[in-house]
Amino acid sequence: MIRGQLRDTRAIMKAGGIRRISMMNGGHSRESMRLNERMFMLETRLKVALNKEKHATIKSRLEYLRGELRAGRMSYGELSELQDMIPFIDKGDVELLEAAGVPEGTA
Repeated sequence: MIRGQLRDTRAIMKAGGIRRISMMNGGHSRESMRLNERMFMLETRLKVALNKEKHATIKSRLEYLRGELRAGRMSYGELSELQDMIPFIDKGDVELLEAAGVPEGTA
C-alpha cells in the first residue's frame, strides 16, 4: 500500500517535472514542496513498517532457535546464526545469551 502510494507520487512528480529537493532549500513552488513532503512522509512510514517487520522476523527466528536448543538439535550453522543475533536478544534472556556464548553479566 505504501509502496503503491510512493510509486503514484513519483509518477505525478515526473509528469510535472518536479525534482526531489531538500526541504531546506527555498524558492520552490507550493506543489513541489507538497509532493516532496508527501514523499518524505511515505518513505518514513515505509522504513518504520519494514523495521517492525524485520523485528518480528528476528524475534520469531530467535524463538525457533530456542526450540532447537531445548530439543538438543541445534546445528553449528544455527549456533553461528544465534551468535550473529546477539544484539537482538533481550538482556534478561539467559538461555539464549548463554547458548550464544555471551559471558554471564556482560549483556
